[in-house]
Amino acid sequence: MLYALIAEDTDDPQKRLDARQDHLKHLESLGDRLVFGGPFLDESGTMVGSLMVIEAEDQQQAEAFYAQDPFMQRGVFASYTIRPWRLTINKAAGR
Repeated sequence: MLYALIAEDTDDPQKRLDARQDHLKHLESLGDRLVFGGPFLDESGTMVGSLMVIEAEDQQQAEAFYAQDPFMQRGVFASYTIRPWRLTINKAAGR
């Protein structure tokens, strides 16, 4: 099953910048478990949150995978939610 993490950053953008390289390495280590991910942006293009989708057996496993992310461990997110998600339409395929 797929699980989406929807997160809002703290007011300190430096936290994201400091953890970003380790975060990207972590995402790479997930291999095929990572379906997609990327930052939310504000009007000026500054990264202000994240959307990531991973494949996991259940909610507990999804939470464990996300807990290993440096963004989670280093307090980049002020708030987040992890919930089951179903891919229904994918017009981005092939872009």
